[in-house]
Amino acid sequence: MGFQSGFFWFDGGQFAEEAQEEAEDAYDAALGTRPELPENLEWVAKDEGYRQVLSLFYACTEQDPSRRPSAAAIVDLLKGTSSEEEEKEDAKEAK
Repeated sequence: MGFQSGFFWFDGGQFAEEAQEEAEDAYDAALGTRPELPENLEWVAKDEGYRQVLSLFYACTEQDPSRRPSAAAIVDLLKGTSSEEEEKEDAKEAK
């Protein structure tokens, strides 16, 4: 018995094994690389929302993992706050 994926019928035979190997090779080759973006992104510079998304994209795909933002920092950014702002507010409230 096999299963259907897209337009192909996989029966666990040679074709399925080759397709799986190709997919794994492509995945392995992409590890540690930044996905390509379209070349014509001039329109993005006019939209603050897209600039923020691209900034986050570049930060999260930094070559050096130690330079990538933490999950908490990403959540704060997406919520529209930063942990620095929250710390300042907490410090004001504590006074």
